[in-house]
Amino acid sequence: RLGIDKSYSYLLQKNNMVSNILYDAYLKHLVNNTAKPDTASIEEYYNNNVVEKYSSPDAVLIREIRVLSRDLADSLLSLINSGADFVSLAQKFSLINPDSGGLNKPFSRNKNRSFYDAAILLDPGEISPVLSAPGNQFSIILLKDKILGKPFGLERVFSQIASLLTKDMLEAETKKGTVGLFDKYVIRRHLGQLE
Repeated sequence: RLGIDKSYSYLLQKNNMVSNILYDAYLKHLVNNTAKPDTASIEEYYNNNVVEKYSSPDAVLIREIRVLSRDLADSLLSLINSGADFVSLAQKFSLINPDSGGLNKPFSRNKNRSFYDAAILLDPGEISPVLSAPGNQFSIILLKDKILGKPFGLERVFSQIASLLTKDMLEAETKKGTVGLFDKYVIRRHLGQLE
């Protein structure tokens, strides 16, 4: 009656809404028709990425003598180099777990980068020079063992890999599908105006 349905702004909004509904329906169609990854492709992805993505990190097991003074640390290192027992000195002087001779739990590089980097240069049974420790403290470490990271079982990461592959396949299908729309229909792209 008032001709609102013929006005420019009404027609523009109507066309935009129809376009959005159609585009959303098209994307939903792509999502629903994208193939799911099969077990073989999940196993292949796992095997290709097990070391980098699906393994626990390497770790080291050390004994540590931590003290408050650099002079004491230097003296203790001198005693160790002269044949004194590391464990006995750790029990007597270490601020870290003295009852167990300074034995730490195994740790990876992301837990303690500087000590890990120092320990990994040693062979089992070798002793580090005096190292700076947090809180203006000083440490001497003895490497007990290098522990190689172990792969997680496929069953533990199967769903995670399936989701990742599904996402990748969906992105590829969506990209292919939307490019297909531009190829199938005459659509003017004004990408320069988006900058």
